[in-house]
Amino acid sequence: RNSIIQVGSNVFFLSDNGVYGASFQDLYNLRGNNSPLSEPIDKTISEINRDLWDKSTAVYFDNKYYIAVPLNKYNEDGELVLATGNNAILIFNFINKQWESIDTIDDPRFDIQNLIISGNGDSRAVFLVNSFGGVHKVESRLDGVDRIALVDETKSIDVSGTMVTRQYNVDSLDRKKWNSYEMFVESSPERSSNFSISAETENID
Repeated sequence: RNSIIQVGSNVFFLSDNGVYGASFQDLYNLRGNNSPLSEPIDKTISEINRDLWDKSTAVYFDNKYYIAVPLNKYNEDGELVLATGNNAILIFNFINKQWESIDTIDDPRFDIQNLIISGNGDSRAVFLVNSFGGVHKVESRLDGVDRIALVDETKSIDVSGTMVTRQYNVDSLDRKKWNSYEMFVESSPERSSNFSISAETENID
């Protein structure tokens, strides 16, 4: 129930089949969408711990839908590690109509009890609260370091990002040839940008 958010005449929520949207056709009729909003990230949705996903919580802020969920993960040995609480935030951007990020903290002790919107003027933002009483401002740091409050310490963790694009066939199964690509990367005074790129092809014969 804490995943239910109203945005204008639309209502968004986490259901058994993913994040769905519904809209008011008139004053009395609420109609659900034919396909889930989370259809492009079905693989991620399938990794939510079903025993705990009633603890999911969401907010809407600055044209984005933030939903904290208990996401199961695989460790370095490839073993499935079940989530014990909300440990990831999925972010949907209403401007480009895409899921733009899956944000996690690289510490198994960290959890997300609630998401709240607070502050005035430029300081208004999304905050998360963990079970240790830590209050964290989301998307506030420019130095590429997460500072998190745990039960007995405040910890700094370098943020590493990964982006995976979907497969492209450009409406044709013919051979494709890429001549160039461009990346626009924003650095900060504290950190320079550094990244690597890889590509995977299928049926390379």
